[in-house]
This record gives sequence, structure tokens and C-alpha cells, in this order.
Amino acid sequence: MSPETQYAYWSKVPAWRVDAADCNRAVRKLLDHNRPHASLDLVAMRHNNAEANLSASLMTEVLEQTVRTAPEPNVDLQTLLHEAGDILDAIEASGEVDASRIAALEFALLPFLEHEPRGPKLLHRELLRNPDFFVQGLSLVYRAEHEEQRELTEIDASRARLAYSLLDSWRLVPGTQDDGTVSAEALHTWVQQAQEAAQAANRGRVADSMIGKVLSAAPYDADGSWPATPVREVLEQSNEVLHRGFITGVYNKRGGWIKAIAEGGGQERQLVQLYQGYAAMVRDQWPRTAALLQDIADVYSSEARRADIEVELEEDPWE
Repeated sequence: MSPETQYAYWSKVPAWRVDAADCNRAVRKLLDHNRPHASLDLVAMRHNNAEANLSASLMTEVLEQTVRTAPEPNVDLQTLLHEAGDILDAIEASGEVDASRIAALEFALLPFLEHEPRGPKLLHRELLRNPDFFVQGLSLVYRAEHEEQRELTEIDASRARLAYSLLDSWRLVPGTQDDGTVSAEALHTWVQQAQEAAQAANRGRVADSMIGKVLSAAPYDADGSWPATPVREVLEQSNEVLHRGFITGVYNKRGGWIKAIAEGGGQERQLVQLYQGYAAMVRDQWPRTAALLQDIADVYSSEARRADIEVELEEDPWE
């Protein structure tokens, strides 16, 4: 067909009309005609189809062009990129694409990945491995200490939002091993290097706060005590800013909750008992950690009292 006819066809053809056997050619043609969103629609439908046999390099190119291109009219980008996590899994499993390209895509797709099962897996792995990468992320989000506020460009603001999303979605303690336990040596080294890099970047306080929040994701020890011993050892040696970050992280872990009418503070009292129990288990050897756990219990105790008072005030005085 003439170039004009080809252009007319590939500029309009819906992705769902393409058979699996024609996928590779169709995806390439759609990309060549500046329709990465249509090509992504096709990849999303066919990437698990053996007959389609989509190459990992081509799927990577589709995602890269998609994040760089404004959506076509009537394209629901939110729905379309819902498959991005599965496509990235397929790309990574192939072993054909460099991890740095996949990580760059994870960063660009963060708003769509943070609530997906995959999440930004490679970026989280890099945060665990590389304290400097952690500080680079902080530096995109937070001004240096005593730095004057400045107006951000659209690109800088976008990077800051993505970096914040990445740090906020991070839920794995540095030094975590394949079996889920935490290496005390690896954790101590990571924290020390991260704090040194953050001080050099004039972001020491915000780094300590964020480290505390990350430590709130600590696993349990084998005896059921919490947080795990390597995390307690860091908390025992840390400053008040890191401690406040830890408490904030624990508090935020609760997420949303639902209560029955006139329930009062029963749920909060259960949490009081939980954290008081944790505090009792570690008090003898880790007194500062125990004090933090008791502070958390005290916060929930205050919330329980407030919830009880609210129920009393809402009762009908005429009954």
C-alpha cells in the first residue's frame, strides 16, 4: 500500500481488531504512527498470549513512549496503565532488558504502581541497597536546611511528586534479607551512610524523620516481640527526630478504620494493650525502645478517652 494509505489505516485502526499473530507488527506500526497509547492497549490485551510472542524490548519501548506522549483523545490513561505492573513483570522476567531501564519506567509510572501488587520493586530494591539514592530522593522533595523557598519548574515539581510517592510507598527495612529477617550489620551500615550523606546535603533532620518512618515497618522477632532486635538497636542509639518519625510511621500504619455506632474507644484500647505488651517485652534490654512503644500506647489511650466522650455527648439527653 502507498504511504498515504498506510498512514490512514494505522492512524485510525482500533487495537482490539488486531489478531494475536499480528501483534508485534501492529505494535511497531502503531508506535511508528505516534500512537503509543493504542500500542499499549494492544500489549495490555496480548502480553500473556503465547501466540502474540511480544518481545520484552518492544514492550519496554511502548511504555517509554507512552509516558512521554500526551494521550490521544478519548483515551482513559488511568485504566490503560492499570496493566503496567503486569507488563513490567513480564519485561523483567525476560531478562532481556537492563534493570536501569525498568527502574526508570517504575519512576515514571509511580502514580499507577504504588497501589499495584508489584509496586516500584526495583526502586525499592535500590533504596535498600544504596543510601545515596535515598538521599537523592529526599533532595528532590525537601529543601535543604535554611534554603530559601523557590518556584519550581513543571519538571521539577513532577519529579518531586514522584520522589515523594516513592518514599511514601517504601515499606521494607534496609538490611532485610530473603527470609524476611533483618541483618543488624547491614542495617547499621545503611543508616550510618544515609545520615552522613544527608548531613552533607543539608537534609539531616528530614532524613532522620524518614528513616524512623521506614523502621516502623520492622518485622517481628521469633519470640513475637516487636520491633525486631536490629531495629531496636538503631532506636536505642538514635535522636529524637528519628524517634518521632518512628512513632508517626507506626501511627500511620493503622490506616483507615470503621466503627459501629456508639462503639467508643474499644479499638483504641486494644491497641493500647498491644503496644504496652511490646514495651514490656523489650524494657529490660532496650529501655528507649520501650519508652517509644509506651508513647504510642499513650497516644491510643488518649484517643480511646476522646472516642468515649464523643459517644457520651452524642447520646440523646431525653432518653
